[in-house]
This record gives sequence, C-alpha cells and structure tokens, in this order.
Amino acid sequence: KSASGTAKEIFIKDNKDIILKYGSYTACSLENPDWELTSTTTELYNDLDRGHAYNMILKYKNIPVFYSPFMSFPLSDKRQSGLLTPSFGSSGNGGSSLSLPYYFNLAENYDATAEITNLSDRGILFDNEFRYLGDDSSTLLNLSFLENDDEHGNDRYLYSFADKRQLYNNLQSSGTTLIGSTMYSSISYSRVSDLDYFDDFGSSLSTTSQSSVTRDIRLYGENYFKGGVIDYEISSLSYQASQPGVSSQYKTSPSIRLNISNYNQNDIIKYNLKTSIEEFKHKDNSQTEGTRYLAYPSIEMPIRKEGWELTPKLGVRYIDYNLSNNGAKQSKTTPIISLRGKLYFERYAGNNLYTLEPEAYLLYIPVGNQDSNPIFDSGIKEFKYSLFSENKFYGEDRLNDAKQMTLALTHRIIDEKSGDELFTGTLGQIIYFDDRDVHLVSNKKSHSDASNIIGLMNAKVSDYSSLSIGAVFNPHAGHGMRNTARYRYDASTESKYK
Repeated sequence: KSASGTAKEIFIKDNKDIILKYGSYTACSLENPDWELTSTTTELYNDLDRGHAYNMILKYKNIPVFYSPFMSFPLSDKRQSGLLTPSFGSSGNGGSSLSLPYYFNLAENYDATAEITNLSDRGILFDNEFRYLGDDSSTLLNLSFLENDDEHGNDRYLYSFADKRQLYNNLQSSGTTLIGSTMYSSISYSRVSDLDYFDDFGSSLSTTSQSSVTRDIRLYGENYFKGGVIDYEISSLSYQASQPGVSSQYKTSPSIRLNISNYNQNDIIKYNLKTSIEEFKHKDNSQTEGTRYLAYPSIEMPIRKEGWELTPKLGVRYIDYNLSNNGAKQSKTTPIISLRGKLYFERYAGNNLYTLEPEAYLLYIPVGNQDSNPIFDSGIKEFKYSLFSENKFYGEDRLNDAKQMTLALTHRIIDEKSGDELFTGTLGQIIYFDDRDVHLVSNKKSHSDASNIIGLMNAKVSDYSSLSIGAVFNPHAGHGMRNTARYRYDASTESKYK
C-alpha cells in the first residue's frame, strides 16, 4: 500500500544514508491523515536496510496515543534479526505471564527464535526454536526449559527434533509416464518432562497441546516402472504419553509396507496390491504382543461417461497374526465387493455453474466376528470419513462386516470464469441390510437399519476466507448428535481460496 510523509530537512550522505529532521509518515492522505508517525530525527541506513527513529509519536486524529524515545525498524520486507511482538496474559496454571521473543536471521537457509517468558507463579521459561532448510533437507529443533518450577517443584522441559531428507531422486518423464525412483528419510523425536506439561505450557513457542508425543524413523520412496508404481516404507514408531489418563500405546519395530499399483488414468482396469508386516510391542508385559501380516490385492474398472460414472471393485483381504504371549492365532481371508456410481446434472445461470450430484455406494464384506484378534492400532473413524469408505475402522485389526449402501446428494456452485467453488453441500446416510457383528469391544451387535444422517457445507466467503458447517442427525432418537462451524480467514498471498 502506498504511503507518504514530510520532513522539515532532508540530508543525503555520500553512502546514500538519509537523515530526516522533524519528519512524518502515514498511509493516509497528507492533508488530513487519520493516523501518522512523527519523530524529531529519523535515520535511514542503506547498507543495514534499517531505520532509527528518535522521539517517535503515534497520533490518531492528531491526538498522541503512543510515545517511544527510540524505535528501530526494517526498510524492506526482508527477514531481519530483532525483537518480535511481546505478549502477556494470565492463566490459573501459571499466573500472569510476559513473553519476549527475539528472532535471529542467521542466514538465508537457517534461523532461530528465542523466547523468554516470565510466569509469576512458576519462574522463567526459556523457549528456543531452530530451523534449517537445505537443498534436499529440512531440520527443526525445539527446546523448552523451566528450572525448578515453583509450583511443580521439578525441572520442566520439552525437546523435539525433526529431520526430513531426500536421499535419492532420478525420476524422468517419458511421455505421459514417469520412470525412475525416489527415496526419502524422516526422523522425529520428542520428549516431555511430565504428564502435566502441555496443560501448563501448551501455548508456548514450541508446544501444541497433544495427548502423546511421537518418536519415529521412516525410510520411504517410490519406484516407477512402465505402467505402474511401487511405493514402500520401512519405519519404527513409538509414543510417550503426555496427558493424564492416556493409556500407553503399542510401538511398531519394525513396520514394513509395500504397495504396487498402476497409475495411468487411461488404463481400463486398475490394480492395487497392499501388503504389510508389522511387529507390535508394549511396555506392559500383560498386553498381547506379536506380528501382523496383511495382503490385500484388488482390481477395479472405472467407467466414466458424460454425465455419469460407475466403478465396480473386487478385492481379497488376507490377515494373519503371530502372537507371542497368546496361544490364539487368527487368520482370515475375506472377499470385498463394491460398486460406486454417480450422476452429474449441470445448469448454467448467469456466471455460475450449478450441479446436482446423486451418488450411491454399494458395499459387501462377508466377514465374521473378530473379537479374538488383538487391537494394536485400530479405532473408529469419524463418521464423515467412513461414509464412502470400505472400512469404518482405521488400522488393520478390524474390518467391518458390510451389507450396506451409502446414499448421498451433493450440490455445488462454481464460478464459470475463475473456476472457484463458491459453495459445496452434501447430505448422506448409510442404509444397512443386516446386523453388524464387528466392533472394538467384544460381544456387541448393532441392529439399526440406517446410520445417522450427515450434512456438510463449505462456502467461499471472500478470496481469503471460508465458512464450513457440519451436522450429524440421529433419525432414531430424533435429535442432533454433533454440530460444528468453522470460519477461516487468512490474507497471506499463498492462501487465496480457489
């Protein structure tokens, strides 16, 4: 945005430094500005790319509202070392607080931020963050430390390290296909001093409240060949509980995953082979431990025509366990059959395209009770993610028994000129043709003939903001189960909604 100013005297030195006497600065009209900055002396240093103002006064409607004897400021939008905006607040856990962050612009590809926070009831919290960006790597290091917490009585700390690297990349384009391989590594390690740390310091520089902190090492990549791709991952994952009441989780050491699929959109038949071998361990010796084996080949034949599409799919899923402290061994081979279809109705009105998209998803999985299988990493997905999903559980320890059909209706409004999606709304429900026997808890059966009804809506409010609303209605009880609304605004250049 344009700005202007005045000065009684202007001196320009041989080195292009500029000195202003009794100057003013405003982004408003010079004749009658709403606000302006004035100073007795302003020095603009060309080589340093910084300016110094002395006896600076901020005026609003010609009324002084702020005074500083000295102010240092950048002359461009380049990153520079300096004090960031202080913050203050109050909480029941730490009393009143005052935070002073300082940014260190160490080089073009690495920097650091240090923050000192004075907590009236606890002491001084030191918070540090270091970032490094290489040509093929990125590193993030965080350290937060409070010595001898006045309330807790012990040292409090959190440290974390994250590193991602590209180890190999020889991908080449051959017509419409890719040939070659990629390989990446990822290391993440965190440790927290105690279970109450995030409740007490969850808003500090390097922390976000979470129930567990993770430690994982991953080696992963892709190998493209003519007509297909192999993607793989070798990893080890463990957790440290960081909230009271959170139970210990299994760690995987190691986990090996391999998938093979074709990716050409013009292929009439698409195939996919999903495999994994994962060893699960627990620090509680009374918990079941062991190795899980999975193989899931599938084929699908998408048919896309103007105004409609239809995708039949057939797969066979095999899972087996080798359990170390439990004599039971459960292997299961299950066919999975699905048919998904969608219609497109379109109409132009003014500059917008209006669509109506009814959709149906028929799913058949004749799998039986799985209560004897352990639960290493499985849980129930949020309902909106399971509407068109083969499995309502995440992880691989449970596969839902499904004789069901999902029905949904989606409406979109699209700006014809820009292609922006101005509005999207979806209503959906699952119709069940049989009882369900597969659950996370044993000896449970579900009898309802239909799921809850879910409604999702997303609207573009402006170029930089959107509104999302979600609702879940229980038709059996006759009332809503969950309602959410989220408004998002982000005026950064990269965030413009499309």
